[in-house]
Amino acid sequence: MTKPLSFTIPFPPRPLKRALIGRGGKHMYDPAENKIAKRQVADAYCALNDPPFFHGALACVLTFYMPKPKSKIRKNSTPYPYPDCKPDVDNMIKLVLDGLNNVAFDDDAQVVCISACKMWADSPDQARTQVYIRNLSTKESTVRFIQKWWYRAVKWFTVVDIDDEEEMM
Repeated sequence: MTKPLSFTIPFPPRPLKRALIGRGGKHMYDPAENKIAKRQVADAYCALNDPPFFHGALACVLTFYMPKPKSKIRKNSTPYPYPDCKPDVDNMIKLVLDGLNNVAFDDDAQVVCISACKMWADSPDQARTQVYIRNLSTKESTVRFIQKWWYRAVKWFTVVDIDDEEEMM
């Protein structure tokens, strides 16, 4: 079994664009933007020192750090807490997993458990994607892994204001 791996894609997160229909409507092709973005994902993975190739069922955790647009800053200069704007998180997941096909694993169908979130980057030059991949062993049930991950994720990603914390107690 391959050890878990964490790496960073040092580019602003992007969605996978829809396939385009060629002339005559008989064939579809991947837009050039997708090919470039997938290559950047693969290059970020290959830049690791001796990156492993994963086999079997996988779990992935993706964190997309989005650049804050000026339009998302309120009048009192407090940014909105979550990036509830485009691009959609599911399309960004597709791009990362497609970029890792035949590079980190045979096919993205191997990913049986996935967790992803969008967060604001501290500054525009820190926009990136953090990727964590691990094998799911035959001894560990997927459900148990999801429960452990979810508990940790909720603990980590929950932002509790002091007022909210007092109300909860």
